[in-house]
Formats: sequence, structure tokens, C-alpha cells
Amino acid sequence: MELKSIIKTGQILTQKGQQLIQFKATAEELRQMFYISRKSRNNPKGLERTISPTRTKKIAREANSTKRKYLFPGSLTANVPKGNKNFSWKYMRPKNEALKDIVELCFRVPVASELPKQATKIATNRNNKCGYICDGQHRLVGISRSEEADKMELNVVMFLHATRKMAYQSFVDINNLQRKVPKSLKLLVRDDIGYFKPEEERAFKIVKRLEFETDSPFHEKIGLYPGDKDRFCSSPSLYRDLKKMVCGNGCLSLYSDNNAFNNIKNYLGAWEQLHPNQWDNEDYVLCKAMGVHLMLRLFPLVHQKLFRSISSVTKLNDYKQVLEAFVGLEISLPTGDFKLDWDGETIGSYSGGKGRTELFDSILEALGWKQEDE
Repeated sequence: MELKSIIKTGQILTQKGQQLIQFKATAEELRQMFYISRKSRNNPKGLERTISPTRTKKIAREANSTKRKYLFPGSLTANVPKGNKNFSWKYMRPKNEALKDIVELCFRVPVASELPKQATKIATNRNNKCGYICDGQHRLVGISRSEEADKMELNVVMFLHATRKMAYQSFVDINNLQRKVPKSLKLLVRDDIGYFKPEEERAFKIVKRLEFETDSPFHEKIGLYPGDKDRFCSSPSLYRDLKKMVCGNGCLSLYSDNNAFNNIKNYLGAWEQLHPNQWDNEDYVLCKAMGVHLMLRLFPLVHQKLFRSISSVTKLNDYKQVLEAFVGLEISLPTGDFKLDWDGETIGSYSGGKGRTELFDSILEALGWKQEDE
């Protein structure tokens, strides 16, 4: 098989006695240099998981996007095993002492005409490769399938002759240390950079106003920041419920931002005034995630009964008149008949998705309201 040389400039890094080399390369070059070793019944000594087509297609779409600049600044990691004859390196010996760790890398790879056409097959074919990918296979395959395959430069940190145990341990360590970014932090960052769609931005503005405005029944009661504790609910769950009302065909979608907010504020204020003993009381679920979700799920039904025009704001006392029907309401649940006082011991077991639906349906049945009105 005919080989060609890909020359790269890198820099030596040393961590706990182990040499690594950092360099840049395109996905097109990387899939020629390295293979992906998947762990399976046929390859029990492999490392990576099965490639997800959905994930790689999403990465390819992001790489191709012209509407927004998706960047991939994170490093891929790879290993060149000891004894591989298709890779060599040497110090460049620059005159500047500050550049003493700069090296020249030579990857001997098959010419393009002798490579498989499919990106995944190129990546998994280990013939005449210099080493294997330790972490970052989805980015490699996804970007290889995009129009940026031979343009976008990716950062690579490569082990230099690490043992199989050390290279595999790095994969475990990288994935063990990864933690999902809290959804509340994602919302705040999206808000900071103006990433929301206009109608989604409306929903998050209402979340913030409910949290920060001093006359709001949810003032300082929303888990807006990752460190917030002992709050009624988290901002992501509240945002999700509010989107249904102010976006798309929601009951408040045609209202101005201010009118939509004031309708929701007055509605929640009516709940607070009708349930003073249960409001902000840890023994009751009214002001926990479960109760907040049910209050907001009931809002379209209540609002419909009071609707006048999209230019008006329903008064708090008008909401109270409708919501008075909930005070002392007798409901029937699979566990028995209860008075709806939001006691955690009575209905706390219905906090799951199925339980909330059962509780919601039982409330509508007790009120004689039709669910299709929602």
C-alpha cells in the first residue's frame, strides 16, 4: 500500500513523567492517522462505545451551520503505541529557548485513493494507522461527514507511547470527571448571549421577573442559579411550563410581554392569598415543584373562564373568585378520597409524571371541568 507523509508541528507536554504532544489537524487528516477501537463481543480489547448516528449527524449539521458559528474547542485525545513504524518525531531545536519543546511530527498514512469512502469505515479501519483515538470519536466522525472535514482545525492531545492501561485509564478519567452543566446555568448563559428565540426569551423574562420583582408571589423563590436551595421550583421546570403558555398557540401567546407577566403574577397571587397556611410551608406541596407545575397546568383553564381581550389583565380578585372552588375540594384518587389541602403526606406520593396526571385529572373531575378546554 502506497503511503504519504503528513507533517505537523507540535509541542511536548509532560504530566507526571508521561510525555504528551499537542498539535492541530483537520478531521480528514485525523481519520487517516488514527483508528477508533470499539469495544464489542468481536473486539473485547477495544475502548470506545458504539458510534451514535444521531449524535454524529447533529455534529455534522452544527459544523455545516452558517446561521451560527458552532466551535469545537475541546481536545481529542489519541495514543501512538510504542513500536509503531508509521509515526516518527524529532525536536526542531529552535534558537529561541522558549520554543525548546516544539517538535516536528511525521505521520505516514495511506494515500486518499486507497482509503474507504465512508467516514466511519475510515475511522475504524486500523490498517497502516499511527495509533488510536482515546476520546472524541463522535466529533471526529461527525466533522468528517461535514463540509468542514478538510478545513476545520481540531486540537489533539496525543500520548507518546503510553501503555494500553494508561491510555485506557485516561478514557475512564475523562468520562468520570465529566458532569452535565446544570440546566439553570445553561438558561442563564443562553440569556446572556442572546441565544433564545424571541418567544422563548419571553418565557425566560417572565421567570426572571417572577424571581426579582418584590411584589411577585415567587419573589426569591425560584432556583434561578445553580447554587440556589430551598426554592419552590427550578428555573428550567418553570420555564418549560411557561413556554407552553406564552409560545406557539399558548393561551398568552398574543399578549404583550407585560400583560402576559401580570396575568401570571395575579394568578399566582390569588393562589397565595387563598392558601396562606400552605404557602412556603415545607409540610405542603403547593409551593414545591409538583404544586407549581399543577398550578401552571391549570392556568389555561382558569384564564379561559375569565378571558376578556388580549389587551387586558385579569385582576387578582377575579382569579380568586374562580380559584375559591379549590378550597376544601374533595377529590378521588387511587389511594382514597381526600380534601385537597396540598398536604405532603396525603398527595406527596403523586409527585411523579403519572401521579401528577392522575391528580390533575381528579381535580378536573371534582370541579366538573372538561380537559379538552385546556
